[in-house]
Amino acid sequence: MPSTSIRIDENALAVLRELARRQGQPIQTVLRQAIDHYRREQFLEEANAAFAKLKDDSDAWAGER
Repeated sequence: MPSTSIRIDENALAVLRELARRQGQPIQTVLRQAIDHYRREQFLEEANAAFAKLKDDSDAWAGER
């Protein structure tokens, strides 16, 4: 698997190390899980915002219902 290096501050690295230790997983796994969680969170926030906008348009909302 290809890899690359990124710079993170010492506090973030300490958190990653602690999470990895608690889970018994490599730091890379914990970071990948965190990124996936963040991606899903962003997707849901965008979907909720779009849904709220749809509900604000009574004609469009009626068509959806």
